[in-house]
This record gives sequence, structure tokens and C-alpha cells, in this order.
Amino acid sequence: MILQHYLWKDGTEMQNSFSGLLRSLAYQALSQSAEEATTDAILAAFDTNAFLAAFANTPRRKYDYEWSIEDLERLLVTLLKHYPQPVCIFIDGLDELHKYDDSWKLARLIKDVSEIEHVKLCVSSRAETAFESTFRGFPTLRVQDVTLIDAVLEKAEGIFQWVVVVMKDINAGIRNGIGLNGLLSLLEKYPRDFDDYYLDMWERLSGGLINDKQKAAKYLQQAILSQ
Repeated sequence: MILQHYLWKDGTEMQNSFSGLLRSLAYQALSQSAEEATTDAILAAFDTNAFLAAFANTPRRKYDYEWSIEDLERLLVTLLKHYPQPVCIFIDGLDELHKYDDSWKLARLIKDVSEIEHVKLCVSSRAETAFESTFRGFPTLRVQDVTLIDAVLEKAEGIFQWVVVVMKDINAGIRNGIGLNGLLSLLEKYPRDFDDYYLDMWERLSGGLINDKQKAAKYLQQAILSQ
């Protein structure tokens, strides 16, 4: 089963709220479960009694606004836990939530759902404290990292030693707080040819990107040894 939701801050309440996200995912899960229940194997594997028992004491709801955030969370998580097949959930734009406080609730929900063995999630967001803190240690991929890596590989033209040498300066730039645009500009200044790189490096010993003779000598030694 595949579920998806795209948050949009300038959209309707259903598009930019935590409640809307929960309703959307729960509706998709219930709809797909109903469709797939026509297969005997799915119906037999789904523990209907356990699912209904979890809501035995839940009052009957007549209107949508009567469902609290807690009710919706419990509905979604319970359904996912009892679903008998793998589930994949895609959520785009976590930072587009209208209320910042809900970011922590959403982050906690995602972390809880990720602990369900047969459920996998793929989410995207700009950097926000709630998500960076909660998802610390989770596999991540930053767009700027891909952009920089692709640029380095393209310019290296398969020369591994060139990558090693250039990445030393790029890492130094990152430690010094240089942003992505600055790093890309830095990369553009490096000659593609290895020999030209070291010639350029020696010519700029008094300033510029590399201003340390000892460092330059070390790089030159690496180049000689790599021949």
C-alpha cells in the first residue's frame, strides 16, 4: 500500500494542517484497505477484531470536526500496525505546516510510524529544528550535497587524486562556514588538468585559496607519488 500527502502552506486547511495530513493518510489507508479486502488473502490476514477493539470505547462521530488530533493519530497508527502487507508513505513539504507547533507533533508521529516494522517513509522538508532534532541519525539526503558532489565528479573527469586534493579545500571551506554558492565558486576556480592545478597552486602561494607553502608542498608530494 502506498500513501502520499503534499503539504502546502498557502493552500486550504486540509492542505496545510496536521489534521488535514492525518485525515488524508487515514482516508487513503481505509480506502485502499477496503479495495484490497476483496482479495481473500488480504481479508484473512487483516486482524479486524483487533482493529475494532482498539476503538471499542470511542464515541460515535457524526461530523468531521468532532475528530480530535489524538483520535486521528490513533486511527492512522492502528490501521498501519494491523495492515498485513508492506506500506510506503511519502510526505512532501513538512515545513509547509501552517502552525509551527504542529511540526513537533508531526515529527513525533513520523518517528513513531517509522518504528512499525513493515512501514517505510520518505519525507522532505527544509531545515527546521523540530525535524532536524527528531530525525537526527536517520538516513538523509540534502539537495545541496548532491549538487556539489555532482559538480566535483563532473569536473574531476575520472581522476581520483584530483578529487582527493580538491575535497580537502572544500572540506576546509565548509568548516569555515562557506555556503553552497561559495563552494561552487571555489570549485570553478580549480583547473581541470592536474598539472595546471599544481602550477596554479604555486602561483597563488602568497594569497587566494591556498596560501600555505607547507600545505602546497604536501600536495605536490602527493602528486609526485601518484605518478
